[in-house]
Formats: sequence, C-alpha cells, structure tokens
Amino acid sequence: MKTKNLKVEKNMLGLACLTLILVTNSFENNLKDNCLIMYDHLHKYTDDNGFNIYKQSEEETIEGFHKTNSIIKKSEEAILIDELNLLKITDNISTLTNIMEKNKDFIQYEYKYKRYFEVRNNKYIIIDDYSFSNDINHENLTGRIRNVKYKYKAYKIVDNNGEKELVESPLVDNIIDIKDSYPYFKICTYKVKTYSDPYILGYQKTK
Repeated sequence: MKTKNLKVEKNMLGLACLTLILVTNSFENNLKDNCLIMYDHLHKYTDDNGFNIYKQSEEETIEGFHKTNSIIKKSEEAILIDELNLLKITDNISTLTNIMEKNKDFIQYEYKYKRYFEVRNNKYIIIDDYSFSNDINHENLTGRIRNVKYKYKAYKIVDNNGEKELVESPLVDNIIDIKDSYPYFKICTYKVKTYSDPYILGYQKTK
C-alpha cells in the first residue's frame, strides 16, 4: 500500500510540476509581449529619416516614429525631454550631418507679376508685385537675386525660479557645434531658411 500511495503522489507531483512549467512559460511570454521590464525605462523610436527619440511608451508607432528594442533607464532628463517632445543632438549626429551636407546654399530669382484687387461691383485694381523663384528661366525676371542659406537652432533647458524653461539658441551654420551648450532640438523648427537682401548680380552690398 505504501508503494501504491507513493506512485500516486509521484504522479500528482509530476502533474503539479508540469502545470508550474506551463504557467511559468506563459508568464515569461507575457513579459516579452508586454515589455514588462523590471525597471522604469524609455524606448528608442526611429522615423523614416533616421531621427531617434526616446519615449516612455509601449506603442508601436508614435507620430511617424517606430519603436525599437533599444531602451534607456528612466531619468529626470529623459522624462522632461519626452514631455517637451525634444530630440538630443548626440542621438542624431549622423542624420543631422547628412542633412546639413545636402542643404547647400542656393540662389533665388526675383520676378514681377500682376495682383488683382476687387474694389466694388466686380471692379478691380491691378498692381505690380514681386516674388522669388528657384527657376532661372522664370517669366518676367527683374534681374535681381537673393542668396538662400540654411541655418540651424537648438534648445537648452534652464531652471527659472523652480520652473523649467526652454531657451532657444542663436542661428548657427552647424547644429553639431552647439550640442554641449544647447543639447536638444525639435524636428519642426531646427532648420531655418535665411535670405539675403535682394541685389543685382555683381552689385551685392557687403555688411
């Protein structure tokens, strides 16, 4: 009888172990599926242009950015730049460098056109107005041109009487040069076109 009871207990023990293994495997798979990493973290997200940003999220896609398996530990800085939707220059040096290399200076050409203003009762006045085109063969060119140059700006976060404040950098030729003093940027504002005063080729005023 003792031997029989032992066999029953062994069978029950084996079943219990199998159940435990199945539960454990299920739990581990659930951890992987839901990314239940045992510490607070942010995931790196990358967009199609190669920009990298860190977000405290488990969403697969956020505003065109796609989640990767790279993570960083949660910190005050990481949470703050996530909330402000900022990117770190040091996380994007390669992408920024490639973009700046492609953004060459160029010339635009002034042309004249007619503008129509309704006065009353379908009566109009016509005035001459001016605009600029990238096309050197545009109609009604005036002979004046202007130089177009890309500049860049970044941000730093300062403490203003206990409140965090975002401070904008001056415009610079190379955003990488200011990464230590202004470490962050925004995709929608970091690149700015600047324009010279219009001039006739050969007669540009120097400042």
